[in-house]
Amino acid sequence: MTLAQIMIVEDEVLIARDLKNKLARFGYQVPQVAASGEEAVEGVVRHRPDLVLMDIRLQGALDGIEAAEIIHQAHGIPIIYLTAFASDVAISRAVTTEPYGYLIKPFNERELKSAIEIALFKHQMEKTRKKAERELEKSHSLLRATLEATPDGILVVNHQGKTVSFNRKFTEMFRIPEPLTPSPKSDQAWLFILDQVKDPKNFAQKMKVTEISAVEEGYDLFALRDGRIFERFSEPQFLEGKCVGRVFTFRDVTHQKRAEEALKEKSEELMRSNAELNRFVSVVSHDVHEPLHLIGTFAARLKKHPGVAEDVKIARYVDKIESSVKRMNELTRHLLEYSKVSFDRVTLETVNLNKIVEEVLGDLEVAVEKSGAKLEVGDLPVIRADKLQMQQLFLNLISNGIKFARTGISPQIQVASRLLLPEHARVEIRVTDNGIGIPEDQKGEVFQPFFRVEKGRSAEGHEGCGIGLTICEKIMLCHGGTIRVDSAVGAGSTFILTFPVIREEEPVAAEFVSH
Repeated sequence: MTLAQIMIVEDEVLIARDLKNKLARFGYQVPQVAASGEEAVEGVVRHRPDLVLMDIRLQGALDGIEAAEIIHQAHGIPIIYLTAFASDVAISRAVTTEPYGYLIKPFNERELKSAIEIALFKHQMEKTRKKAERELEKSHSLLRATLEATPDGILVVNHQGKTVSFNRKFTEMFRIPEPLTPSPKSDQAWLFILDQVKDPKNFAQKMKVTEISAVEEGYDLFALRDGRIFERFSEPQFLEGKCVGRVFTFRDVTHQKRAEEALKEKSEELMRSNAELNRFVSVVSHDVHEPLHLIGTFAARLKKHPGVAEDVKIARYVDKIESSVKRMNELTRHLLEYSKVSFDRVTLETVNLNKIVEEVLGDLEVAVEKSGAKLEVGDLPVIRADKLQMQQLFLNLISNGIKFARTGISPQIQVASRLLLPEHARVEIRVTDNGIGIPEDQKGEVFQPFFRVEKGRSAEGHEGCGIGLTICEKIMLCHGGTIRVDSAVGAGSTFILTFPVIREEEPVAAEFVSH
C-alpha cells in the first residue's frame, strides 16, 4: 500500500520539525517542508502531494490562504489550515478556498491525526464521486447521442404514464410546433398529438403504462388523420425489480404499408388473371380436343377403307393427319398441365424425392425397356414441396433424357444432389443425360414456351411440343427455386435445380433434411 504524502507549509522551524515527526509516527511521508507560500506552490507542482498542511500566516508575498487558493484551483489538492489566529476575517477568507480542515494551534496528536484521516478519506470519496459523475455524464451523452441518431421516434414515460424523456425525431414525426417542443409533457403538446391521431382514445389508452402488462412487450399500428401509418413498440423499464415506466418507439411505415397493400392488390389481380387464363385454356383445350377426336376417328376409318389402303399416296396423307392429331392432342394436354402449375395451387408436404423418382421410373417402365436406358439415382433429400409438381418435374426431365437420345447409343441418366454452402442454405439437384445436347446459341431459349431444338434431333424424330421444360421452370419458380442447363451438342445435357432451404411455416419452398 502506497503511503500518503503530506506537504508541510510552516515558517516556524520548530513547529515544522515537530509536525514532520508526528506525521512520520502516523505513517505518512513528508516530501517537502515549505516556509513560504511561493515555495509551497512550486513544491506542489514538483511533488504532487496527497494533502497540504498550510499555516495561514507566512512570510513572503503570498500568505497561506492565497497559496492555498492557487493550489486548490490549479491542482485540486486538499488543504488543512493551521493557525494560532482564528479571526472572523481569516476564517471567511479561508472558507472560499474550500479547505478540508481547520486546526487551531496548539492542537494535540489525536486532533491532527483525525483531521488528516478525515481529509484524505473525504478527498478520496470526492475523487470517486467525480469519476462516477464523469462516467455517468459520458453514459448520458452516449445515450442521448444514440437516441438522437436513431431514425425512430422515442418516448419514455413513468409508471403514471407521464412523459420523462423523448428525442427530436419524436417531435418531428408528430410535427409538434417549436414553441411546444421544449416541453411535450405539457397538456398543450399532448392535445396536439392526440388531435393528429385517427383514434385518439385508443392511442391514449395504449400510452398508459398501468394498462399494459409490465412484463410484456407492446406492439400495434395506428393511423394519423393525414394518412400516415406508424408502428408503436414498447418495452417495460425496470428499476430494482420494479416496473417504473415504459419506453415507446415510433416508426413511420406509411410507404411500407402502402407498398404491401399495392402488392396485395397486384397479387389478387394476378391470381384472378391466372384463374381466368386457366379457365380460358381449359375451355379452348376442350373445344380443340372435340374436333381433333372426330378428325382422328374419321382418319382411322379412312385408313381401313379398301381404296385408301391400296393407294400409297392417300395412305401417306392419312398417316400425316393422324400424326398431326396426335401432336395437337399432346400440345393441348401440355397446355392444360402448364395452366395448372401456379403459386396458389402449391400444396406443401413432406416429400421423399427418392420415392418420387421411383414412381416416375415406374410410369416410364415401357420407355426405359424399349430404349435400353440406364438410370443411376443418388441419395436425394426429403423436402417440403408439392408432390404432384415434383412428379411432373422429374417425369419431364427424365423422359426428355430418354426421348432425345443419340442414334445407336443407349440413354444414360444420372440424378444426384448436394447441399450448397454457406451454411447449407440451398440444395442442388442435377439431372444429367448423354443425349443429343443443346446448341450453345439456343441454351438461353430452351425454357421458352413452344421452343424446340432445331439441330441435332434424335434419330426417332421426337421433336416434342416445346412445353415440358417451360413447365419445369414454372414449377421451380413456384417453389422459390431456379433451373438452368449446362449442355453441348453431342455431349448430353445437365439440368441443375436449386431449391432454397426455407422454414416450414413459410408459404413457398422447402426445408431439406438429410435423407
